[in-house]
Amino acid sequence: MELQTMSTTPTFQLRTVLVIDIRKTRDWQVGISGQETQIKDLTDAAFTGSLSEYANARSKVYWISVIGSHWRYGVSDEQDSRPLIDWHHTINDEDSYKDLQGLAGLVERL
Repeated sequence: MELQTMSTTPTFQLRTVLVIDIRKTRDWQVGISGQETQIKDLTDAAFTGSLSEYANARSKVYWISVIGSHWRYGVSDEQDSRPLIDWHHTINDEDSYKDLQGLAGLVERL
């Protein structure tokens, strides 16, 4: 799933700002490596595709990684992809709410 936003350029190019990868697995830790690879592939594609016109800007793509009820988010740029928070093990607690609000603020400022 990709969330895209309209650019401010007159050509109305779309720009990827958030990539979400959701998986269901019983042993969630086994899925982490494959999911990290998938997120890297998706964010790399965003930089070579919809973000290519921003190559000189310091563009970022944020991502959310979800395996069952476990989730975290991070950021990718053209050189690196890294988590910004540790894994949450539930989606309905106060810490999860605060971290998700933090991500919403980061994406809003793009």
